[in-house]
Amino acid sequence: MVSRDNRIGGDRGSESRMNFLLKHRELALSLIIALMVTGISIYAPAFASFGNATSVLNDTSILCMLALGQMMVIITRGIDLKTR
Repeated sequence: MVSRDNRIGGDRGSESRMNFLLKHRELALSLIIALMVTGISIYAPAFASFGNATSVLNDTSILCMLALGQMMVIITRGIDLKTR
């Protein structure tokens, strides 16, 4: 006889871990990004320099302004994004 905990697809422990990760996606993504930045900074120290951060922010500023404008249109319901 197969018990409920030994069924195919995992046990309750893995299901609870998956539920935790799904409920706290932002935390998990923040930790992953922090680990990646730390790893890249150790491998290439110039990545963590002030000049590189300034360059990245300067290069993405126009894209950020466009994204903020689109966000405001969506939040204020100024446009309908439905396909039909």
